[in-house]
Amino acid sequence: MAGKKKNKQIIKTSVPLTPWEKAQIERKQQNSRKRFDFLHKKRIGNKLPELVALHHKRLKRALILNLLGFTILLLGSLYFISPYSKITEVDVLGLSPKLEKQVIKFSGLKSGDYVVGAFLKQKKLEKQLRKKMPEVKQVNFSITGRNVQFKLIFNRNLGYVEKNNQFYRLGLNGKISHLAHSSPQGNTPLYVGFADQNLLKTTVQQVQLLSPKIVRAISEIHAEPTKTDQQKLHLYMNDGNQVLATTTSFARKMKYYPEIKAQTSGKVMIDLQVGAFSYQLN
Repeated sequence: MAGKKKNKQIIKTSVPLTPWEKAQIERKQQNSRKRFDFLHKKRIGNKLPELVALHHKRLKRALILNLLGFTILLLGSLYFISPYSKITEVDVLGLSPKLEKQVIKFSGLKSGDYVVGAFLKQKKLEKQLRKKMPEVKQVNFSITGRNVQFKLIFNRNLGYVEKNNQFYRLGLNGKISHLAHSSPQGNTPLYVGFADQNLLKTTVQQVQLLSPKIVRAISEIHAEPTKTDQQKLHLYMNDGNQVLATTTSFARKMKYYPEIKAQTSGKVMIDLQVGAFSYQLN
C-alpha cells in the first residue's frame, strides 16, 4: 500500500556465507557482549570493606612491631643504667689470693664492668690469659648473677725460672709465665742461666719426654754452654748426684739415670755428654 512502511522481511537462504560475512557476524557478536560486560564486573565499592580490613591489619602489625622494638630498647636502656648490669666481683677458683689478684689483673676485668661485655669477650679473655700464662691449658669462664669466675686448668708442670726472688713457671713451649710465685710448686726443676730462649725451649721439650719420676728427681738444670758445646747442661739431683749432658741427647740418655745410679755408691758425677760414665764427687 502506498504511504505505508513496508515491513522488512528476513529472507532465509541456504546459500553458504563467505569468510568476510562470517567475520562481520563474529565482530558484531563480540561488540554486543562487551557492551554488557560492565554489568558482570565487581564494582570498586564492593571491594572497599576488604581493602579497609587489609589496611587495618597492616597498621596493627606495624604498631605491634614498633611497640615491641620500643619495649626492648626501653628495657635494655633501663638494664644498662641499673647496677644489675655491672660486675660486682671477679674470682679465680683454686688459687691463693696473691695469684688470684695477678690473674684478675691479666684478664683486665674489674668491678663495675658490664656483665654483658664480659660474656661477649670470653674467647678474647681466654686467649689473653693463656698469652700471659703459657702454662695454662684451658680457661673455664662462668657468670653467676653479677659475679664472674675463672677456673684455670694447667698443663704438666715442667719447672720454673727465678727472677728477683720470684718464680715463674714454664709452658710446654718453653715460654716463661708472667704469673709470679713466692716459691716453686711441687718437685720440679729450676732452670738457671738460660740466656738463650731457643736453648731453654729445646731443654723444656726434652724434659717433657722424661718420666714424671725422673723429672721429680731433678733439682736444678743449669745452662753451661762452652765453645765446643753450646748446649751443655749441668743437672743437680735431689739425691746429691750431678749429671752432665747435652740438650739434644738429654732425654734419650737421662732415662738410664736410675740404672746408672743403682751401680754407684755415694755422691757421683754422671757424664752423659759422650757415652755414659761416672766418677766420685769430692
